[in-house]
Amino acid sequence: MALARKVLHRQARLEIMQMDDYDQAVAVVFVQGRNINLELLAEGWAWAAEHGKKKPEEPEYIAAEELARSRKIGLWIQDNPHPPWEFRHMDKAEHLKAW
Repeated sequence: MALARKVLHRQARLEIMQMDDYDQAVAVVFVQGRNINLELLAEGWAWAAEHGKKKPEEPEYIAAEELARSRKIGLWIQDNPHPPWEFRHMDKAEHLKAW
């Protein structure tokens, strides 16, 4: 929902950084010159990177995530939010428990 509010019905520019293990593009999203990835991190709605993946912007992204965590905003309101790379491997019953 946070992403949709920022990009829905707006022209976006994508900078593809790499292809992931699922053959999907990993990209930085820009709308009107704003780095949407960084905004989502700063607001607590995203993880900086899947464990073990490195990107050129990582220090700035890691700092934004850490600040959101310390402020307990977005996902970080929860005691133990499930990162997408763990959620992806859960079965349907586990998905329901996670919510």
